[in-house]
Amino acid sequence: MRRIATFLLALLLPLTAQAATEYFGQFATGGNADNLNANQLLCSLFTAPADVQTLNSLSYFSQAVTTSGQLKGIVFSSTGTFLAASAPFTFTGTGWATTSISLALTAGTSYCFGLIYSAGGAANGQYDFTASGGPSKVQSSNNFTSPTNATFSNVSNYTMTVYAAYTPTGGSTPALFGYFSSFWW
Repeated sequence: MRRIATFLLALLLPLTAQAATEYFGQFATGGNADNLNANQLLCSLFTAPADVQTLNSLSYFSQAVTTSGQLKGIVFSSTGTFLAASAPFTFTGTGWATTSISLALTAGTSYCFGLIYSAGGAANGQYDFTASGGPSKVQSSNNFTSPTNATFSNVSNYTMTVYAAYTPTGGSTPALFGYFSSFWW
């Protein structure tokens, strides 16, 4: 037999180190739609989990948008302090839309995740009814172009279908290591 190759390859670097992603929020889609008017924002309160580090994106379930208006994903503190907004996006059809938002989050803190709309009466944000005292908040007029701190009114009967993707503490999945051994013919 002939020796074709003998080699040992130790992979000292990860083949692919992928950032771990976790999620929190409202995942189940509801049966009712809520119309957003121009510059109106609607958001729901969610408490950040113990391993949260950085918010990466927000995902929304929506009914069809009937005009050319745009949406922005928004993040406020539970008291109405504006924290972040996504770039404007247009959503057509019924389904999930995801928008990037990067923000450091604090474990155990409540954040209000939601949407603000640029043009009136066309965006339908999907929401789910809760048994009582839902954690949603609304402000009938804010600024789509440059959102500001909000004075919220409580909306007690529903939760928006919105969830956050975040990087947990620890940050990434374990690296893959290995080696190839000798082989003979």
